[in-house]
Amino acid sequence: MRGVEVGHSTQGDKRKGRFEREVAAESIRDKVRAYRMKGMWMGGYVPLGYDVKDRKLVVNEDEAAAMRGIFERFVEVGSATVLARELRRRALRNKQGTLVDKGYLYRVLMNRIYRGEAAVRLDAHSLHCRGRDGSILRPPILCPRCGTSTPRIRRFCDRPR
Repeated sequence: MRGVEVGHSTQGDKRKGRFEREVAAESIRDKVRAYRMKGMWMGGYVPLGYDVKDRKLVVNEDEAAAMRGIFERFVEVGSATVLARELRRRALRNKQGTLVDKGYLYRVLMNRIYRGEAAVRLDAHSLHCRGRDGSILRPPILCPRCGTSTPRIRRFCDRPR
């Protein structure tokens, strides 16, 4: 049989497939970005201090007070290990019911959601602005002017060990 061999893909077919995958991935990223800009919760573990109602994060005041205390205590102590031991002694549990450990604590301390931001890829969109109806899209638990500010926490979290 003359012509194209069966089972072999040409370079053009490979490029076309790669392009189609890139277009599909970009479309998905755009949808996720649009949902997050509307303040919609896209799923996954709900952060401690929040509940999900109508696909939006709303502050759970009891848990939020505990989270503020964690951030304040971390700034005082300056050590995730010491703080994790204190929290384990108090038997503080995350939403999944497991005791808080140092890894979970670092994820919480660096989580942008507590500042009212939504991370989309490497961009952070500040979502504690008002929506069309005047409601706060994603209310922050932490006050940017208080002692639990992110630069102070980052200074402790990013230091060499």
